[in-house]
Amino acid sequence: MKKTNRIIMVSAILLGCVAQVQAAITNVTVSANVLTGIPAAPAAPAIISAPSDVLDGCATAGGQVGFDEAQGVLLSAPLYADDGVVIPAGTVVDSHMIFLNLPVSISSAQQEAIWIFKKPIVAVMSDSGGIYEAASSSLLGAPSTNYLVSPSPSTPGCMNAAPFNARGLETSTQYLHRKCVSANPDDCYTVSGNSIDLLMAASQPGDWIRVITQGALKVAIDIKNEGEHKRKCIENHKHEQLHVTILGNANVDVKQINTASLSLADMTVQVHGDEGKQGKDRREEGRGRDKGESNKSCKVHDTNHDGFYDLVCEFRGDATGISEGSTLLELSGQLKNGVPIEGSDTVCVR
Repeated sequence: MKKTNRIIMVSAILLGCVAQVQAAITNVTVSANVLTGIPAAPAAPAIISAPSDVLDGCATAGGQVGFDEAQGVLLSAPLYADDGVVIPAGTVVDSHMIFLNLPVSISSAQQEAIWIFKKPIVAVMSDSGGIYEAASSSLLGAPSTNYLVSPSPSTPGCMNAAPFNARGLETSTQYLHRKCVSANPDDCYTVSGNSIDLLMAASQPGDWIRVITQGALKVAIDIKNEGEHKRKCIENHKHEQLHVTILGNANVDVKQINTASLSLADMTVQVHGDEGKQGKDRREEGRGRDKGESNKSCKVHDTNHDGFYDLVCEFRGDATGISEGSTLLELSGQLKNGVPIEGSDTVCVR
């Protein structure tokens, strides 16, 4: 029976930027192979950097491989995925791709692996034609990876951009997936929180899926300690007070940040009662600067003179749990409309 391909167009906005982010795919391990009659993949599953091409025949490996794609995408239209899942507009998502695309020297192989992500999985795109993937690649794909131009402009001999027959997982129904149980005869996956147990049995062409996890708008931040010279080093043996600047830009209006939601490495924005007279005086002084605003120990003004307001907040907390050496500290919070935000900066700890 001929299937009708459904092309779903999705639009989104990628807001903010940040120099350092922790990997969204955090780990992968081999699970038990459940199929008989198909050889096991010769290579272990692996987390890789985004390849230059993901056309069929371009990126090959002897086992499952996965990489992070676009992060912090705010959907301006609904996003469609397996099993009738619809991710509504206004949701922030991170995207990731996993595939088993064998070299031509290997006719077929199978591998079951458990992939762990930093945040919970909200949807998977694995339809056998790769239609969901193709419709969203211009928005969710890694910026430097070619998904749609065939033949490849950079890799000779690479062709076939999604969608095409058997791009995704081979299942009995185009837009539905099988859960991995012993009775399954073919490709399957089971999602549990921030992990996916994925079985791929591939020949030629390989199997490709896109995994969508909860995301947050990425914001650029700058962390300095309290003190006359404000350096990027903190003492891990004492109660610390840190100044964190959230940098605004054309896409990030810092006045829309809910300062009560902000957290940095288990530290929270200090409240008025914790500041004492000196902190109160600084806050009052900062109110009129650059027509800024003040909320708790946060001040709004243009710190880097780029024409956009920045948000400077004071955090106070125990730094004894932070290990010595250079450490990536992560900020999390929300906008006033509930959209999550996150940023990170590297500091030295001594």
